[in-house]
Amino acid sequence: MPTPWNNPESDEESPAATADPIYEGNVAPLQFDRILNFSEIDQGSYVRRVRELHRGRDVVASSKVDSTDIDIFCEANVNVYNHDATDVPSDYDIEKELKESLADERLLNNLKKVKVERLNAVQRKSIRTIRDGVGLMVEAPTGIGKTYAFLIPAIERAMDERRKCKTVATKPSPFVLIMANTGTLVKQLFGRCELILGLKCMEGVNPIPDIKIDMLVAEHRFTADSCDIVFCTMGKLKATVESGDVLFDNLKMIILDEADKMIDTAAFGMDVEWILNQMKEEVVRELQSCFFSATFQRDRDEAITLTPLQMKMFGDKPWKLVHCPSMPGYITQHVIRLDRPGNDLTSHVWVKKMNIIRGLINEDLKTTDCKKEGPYKETIAIFCETIQRVAQVNRK
Repeated sequence: MPTPWNNPESDEESPAATADPIYEGNVAPLQFDRILNFSEIDQGSYVRRVRELHRGRDVVASSKVDSTDIDIFCEANVNVYNHDATDVPSDYDIEKELKESLADERLLNNLKKVKVERLNAVQRKSIRTIRDGVGLMVEAPTGIGKTYAFLIPAIERAMDERRKCKTVATKPSPFVLIMANTGTLVKQLFGRCELILGLKCMEGVNPIPDIKIDMLVAEHRFTADSCDIVFCTMGKLKATVESGDVLFDNLKMIILDEADKMIDTAAFGMDVEWILNQMKEEVVRELQSCFFSATFQRDRDEAITLTPLQMKMFGDKPWKLVHCPSMPGYITQHVIRLDRPGNDLTSHVWVKKMNIIRGLINEDLKTTDCKKEGPYKETIAIFCETIQRVAQVNRK
C-alpha cells in the first residue's frame, strides 16, 4: 500500500530506496527518538511502589472525617418517640463506643478499618430500636450517618437468622431486603456492606463468610444460590419476583433508604405495595419495617404523617420515630410536588419543572440583590439525571 512518504511509481531498488523517505503528503512520518526496552524496567521497584500506594490509599470513612460537631449536635437534639405517644425511657440507647456495643469482634475490627469507632445518637438509638424488633422511622439530615444505622443491625439480624435457619432454600430467600430509589445508591450501600463484612481488598480486615449478600440492579447477574441480604432497585426486584427467581418466605426485615421517595405513590409507592402483595400474609404480619430519610411527609401542623403504605407495613405492631433536626450549615430539603400533566404542551412535566426552576432562580436573585447577567453573590447547583437534560437546562 503506497504511503505519503514513498514513491509508488518506483518498484525498482535504487539508492533512493535506502535514503531518507521523500515526504509527498499532508502526514509526516512518525519519528521515534527513544525506543523503550521493556527488559530494562526495574519490576521489583515497580511492585514495591504499587504496594506502598496500596497501603497508603484512602479508605472509606464515615459520613464526616471530623465528626465531633455532629456528635455534639446529635446528643443535644435527637429525640425518640413511640407510635402511641407514650414516653420513651431517657436511657433508651446503646453504648457509644463500638467495642462496648458490638459483640462480634470481626464486625468491630472491620468498622474500625473504615474509621468508624464510635456511634452518634441517631445511629445508637436506631440500632437499639432495630435490635428490639420494633418498626422504625428515622428522619435525619443527609450525612449524619444513617447508612451505618441500618447496615450494622441488618448484618446482625441476618447472621442471627442464618444460625437459626435449618431449611435449605432452592432459590435465593433473603432475611433482609434493602431497597433504594437508584442503582447508584444501591451500589454504594452494597459496597459499604462489603467493607463491613471484610469482603473488600483491604489489609487487616476479618472476612465474615457467615452470610451472603447480593444486589438486584441493572446489568448485574443475581445469584442463583442462597442469599441473606439483598440490596435492590424497585424495577429489578419487581422483574426478578415476576420471573420467580427470588422468594420471600424467610424475609424478616425490610429497609427503605430515601424512604420519602420509596413510599410516594407518584414514585415507587405502588411498586413497593405490589411487592408486599407477593408475600405470604404471615410474612407481612411479622415483617419489621424500617424507613430512613432526610424528610418525611408532614401535615399542616408540620407533624410527620404516615402514608397508607406505611400504615400497611407497620400494621398493628409498635414502632418508633428517631428524629434529628437539620444541623446548622446543612442543606435544607424541600419537596415540590407537580400536578399530573394535561394534554396541552404548557402542562407538560418538563415545562412545569423549568418554570419552577426559573421562579426559584429569580427569587434567589431578588433576595441577594443580583441581576441575571451578574455578578453573583451565591452559587446555585442544578443536578440532572442525564447529560442531555443538563444541556437542555443550560439552554433554557
